[in-house]
Amino acid sequence: MRKRQVTRQLTAGLILALSVASTLPALAVKPATKQATSSNQPAMPIIHKLSDYTVNGHDFSLYAALDPASSELNSVDGAVRQAWADYQNGRTASTTMTLKNYLEKNPDDAVAHYLLAYVYAADDNPDAAAEELEKTIALNPKFMPAYISLSQLYLGARNYAQADQIIAKGRSQWPQQVELAVAQGDLFEAYGERDKAKQAYLQALKLDPYHANAHTQLGGLYMRAENYGAAEAELKTAIALAPDNQYALKTLAETYQRWNKSDKAAVVYAQLLNPAALVAHARSLQKAKHPQEAVAVLKTVETLPSGKPNPVLAFDMGMLYADLKEPMKAQRLLQEFIQSNTTPGDVRLTEARERLKELSSAAPANPPASTPTTDATPKNTPPTDESELPE
Repeated sequence: MRKRQVTRQLTAGLILALSVASTLPALAVKPATKQATSSNQPAMPIIHKLSDYTVNGHDFSLYAALDPASSELNSVDGAVRQAWADYQNGRTASTTMTLKNYLEKNPDDAVAHYLLAYVYAADDNPDAAAEELEKTIALNPKFMPAYISLSQLYLGARNYAQADQIIAKGRSQWPQQVELAVAQGDLFEAYGERDKAKQAYLQALKLDPYHANAHTQLGGLYMRAENYGAAEAELKTAIALAPDNQYALKTLAETYQRWNKSDKAAVVYAQLLNPAALVAHARSLQKAKHPQEAVAVLKTVETLPSGKPNPVLAFDMGMLYADLKEPMKAQRLLQEFIQSNTTPGDVRLTEARERLKELSSAAPANPPASTPTTDATPKNTPPTDESELPE
């Protein structure tokens, strides 16, 4: 469970905003020697923002540079652009192969290492992701997203000494960077230094009053300090800024529960029954080789009042049911997706049709309507072979 949580944190951090400054002098940061209080370590919600980056002293949007239609043709290699396009279209294996082959010939490309870390994180391989992020920073000490991602990875893994180092290095360059201020607060709270954590979160909110993650973390801190009114205010603000912030919703529900406001807690818990989030959880169960639990979650989604699949959800559920060896359910949902999808050029249409063909070819042929019996076999004798038993 912790490993999947760390992966979600890293994947989120890989697309956070950054600002770029001058060259970083080498820093020797002494590792932290304090003993952390692991029970205080908060989970971090996912906050999506665009990233900026610098190539040859020239600022541009990382996402724009990866766009095949971008005018920044010399900023990112075409192979890396293609790998990003493959990833966006769900072709993770192709993305990994393209980036690995490219990096064998171009080992000094920081952007390629960064994107490979992103893919490893999405594939639930945080150790490999951390290695790629470390290479990114070694190649370009000014690559802000790598600092943020690596700090979140270390915090999630409770590797506080290394988190302390990477946060210190990042903040020495970008003292006004809000994500690193929040990470600093998370580290202080992990050490049980609640007052310092509070000040770090408040500093982050001075830098960006609309930062949902900072409001969420501050709300969680107030909840653990039993300041439930303040916790409610911060968490409601976080949810208003990011309505899909599952961690803020969960923390608000827990706040009401601790506050003996069970009716309000029940309302918030109901909001957490998000079909898309449950399907993602089912996929993680399937990857962890818990197929029965994954099927149970998918069945729960279909019984929810809000669980009628939209096209995207129908595709995700159909593909997952196919992987779980539930061909009838898979075929139904993939057919629904194909019929309802109106997006021209959507690569998922091709994937859905190909999967339907595979499912159809794998289906057993229909048995004949009646099978003649021989004189040696009495017509009313019940079958003894289990394969002959009716379903």
